[in-house]
Amino acid sequence: MMYRAFYVKHTFRILNRHGLLAPTRLALLTAVALVVSASIALSQRSVIEAGFLSSGRDSHTWKARSTPLAANLVKDIRPGASGSSATSLKGVNGTLYFAATDGERGVELWRSDGTEAGTAMVVDLLSGGSSYPSELMNLNGALLFASRAGATNTGLWRSDGTPAGTSRLKDVGLTAGSFTISGSVVFFVAESSPDRHSLWRSDGSSEGTFQLKEIFIGSTYPHGLYLTNVNGTLFFMGSSASEGREIWRSDGTAAGTVLLSDLNPGERWSYVESLVNVNGTLFFVATNDTNYVRHLWKSDGTRAGTVIVKDGYSARFYLLSSLTNVAGTLFFVATTPPFGAELWKSDGTGVGTATVKDINPGTGSSNPSGLASANGIVFFVGDDGVHGPELWKSDGTVNGTVMVKDIRPGASGSSPQHITAVGSRGGIIFAADDGVHGSELWQSDGTEAGTVLVQDIAPGATVSYPSSFTIVWSTIYFVADDGNSGPELWAIPAAGALDKLFLPVILPN
Repeated sequence: MMYRAFYVKHTFRILNRHGLLAPTRLALLTAVALVVSASIALSQRSVIEAGFLSSGRDSHTWKARSTPLAANLVKDIRPGASGSSATSLKGVNGTLYFAATDGERGVELWRSDGTEAGTAMVVDLLSGGSSYPSELMNLNGALLFASRAGATNTGLWRSDGTPAGTSRLKDVGLTAGSFTISGSVVFFVAESSPDRHSLWRSDGSSEGTFQLKEIFIGSTYPHGLYLTNVNGTLFFMGSSASEGREIWRSDGTAAGTVLLSDLNPGERWSYVESLVNVNGTLFFVATNDTNYVRHLWKSDGTRAGTVIVKDGYSARFYLLSSLTNVAGTLFFVATTPPFGAELWKSDGTGVGTATVKDINPGTGSSNPSGLASANGIVFFVGDDGVHGPELWKSDGTVNGTVMVKDIRPGASGSSPQHITAVGSRGGIIFAADDGVHGSELWQSDGTEAGTVLVQDIAPGATVSYPSSFTIVWSTIYFVADDGNSGPELWAIPAAGALDKLFLPVILPN
């Protein structure tokens, strides 16, 4: 496999063509700048001599040595087997924020720069209890989050990473969820009273945080309203006594928060779900009659432009889910009598909406799940009926829909989870169980040879359950249990997957 050298702050990194860090790291032995390099082939243990270094006047040969890619425990926040159970990981301006407990204080807001010394609690918002920070988000370079912090209601908070710079913006309701950024504001849903939910917006200031309109009547959790931003307009499932549960839209004003279309006329519900933005077009699933057959819809934001893409009767849809934008093409999972649950795609037309491939032939289901877009390819978990749940990929064609690797030979499958795209070159990281090491951290460039175990964090068959993969600049953070420390914060430093941090060497060819 061919790799290309990159120069970053007196250090070489080797990236393969998919953007993943190769199993080598080149350390510069001379403190001069790299001017010319070349594409080079590296084995995992190779030591090479190649290329040019120049200080501007003199040229020098350079030598490189390799070291394996590895993950490390950032900090044992809560010593012992219980672990800190870090959650809600979010990067803001190069700093990771998350919720965790050290065992002496409750679940509070923490921050990390990827080092043990730089990992600390931001502030103890509720002394003697837990403030349970959640819904962490980056709004215009500021950290916003929801927290109860001892109050009756949930509050919206803002923090710059210091105790003095952490403050409550406003109490918003009994619960709050579905935080969705649209332009320079964040929308969210708050429960104003039992069974009544309102749409809110915030620009990150106290005066700019306010309720727009009551949008849902009935028993639900705010996360079930599918808030989705499309070019600055918010779409979601709302309800009223006269129209039932339908598709709504908001421009960020109370007057502009309105029913888009009563798809299932009258008090009947259309059961709007699975909203997704595909290059400026809203796709979603809904019904429009008393039989409650699910159809695939799209909308340009107008009532006239809200139409059925694929009729559920003709397609014989039973279930539709996992709508995912993959480089401008909609991929989703549909269950039909002829094929079972299989991978579908759509270009926004009825003719262009079809099964990608009958992975588990006949009426058996491959049950695609965990769809993740990476450089125009959709990665997912699928079961062809022979190998069990394994890592698959698709470019939208029959021949281009293949199992990436049989990680765990046999019918049990490796059951990959938490598939996460890394950078823009098509690499992914995920958790999988090869039957020997338990559920551990893996990486893939989309090839069988490039799909490898990164590290056996919990040695042997013990599982580490890596999850919550979050990329902050050049570091991949996640939560894992090494079998001794409990669920704690881990990191792959300088992962090399975020292309923007690496200045490419201009090659002669």
